[in-house]
Amino acid sequence: MLPKLREWLKDIAQTAGFSVEATQLVLLVVEEMAANITEHGYGNRPGEPLWVTARTDSRGLLEIVIEDAAPEYDWESVPELDLHELALEGATRGRGRPLARLLTRDIGHRHRPDGGNELSLRFDAVTLERRLKERES
Repeated sequence: MLPKLREWLKDIAQTAGFSVEATQLVLLVVEEMAANITEHGYGNRPGEPLWVTARTDSRGLLEIVIEDAAPEYDWESVPELDLHELALEGATRGRGRPLARLLTRDIGHRHRPDGGNELSLRFDAVTLERRLKERES
């Protein structure tokens, strides 16, 4: 399902005015969060549900909401790792949340009333373009 999700989100982001490069950053974050849910929430069991919705608004904001039926995750209790330190160490784990914090406008997490979690990732093209320009300088 990942290729279909990528195409669907790519179309939404580009229709909302995100550049090709900014769209790739959105996809990177969403895929990383989905992988974390699959690995840590579901223990890599196949066939577990993820529901993804996307909304745009007139200000150029893109919100992607990922819902799951995994055990409730305590977002605040997990220590935030430093992305720069992870890069220097060549870390292959622990990058998802710092990467999401760097590339999103903001993140929301809540427990779903019927169980599971809801993760809201809000992006704006201006923030992503600024991150891309930082890379160039």
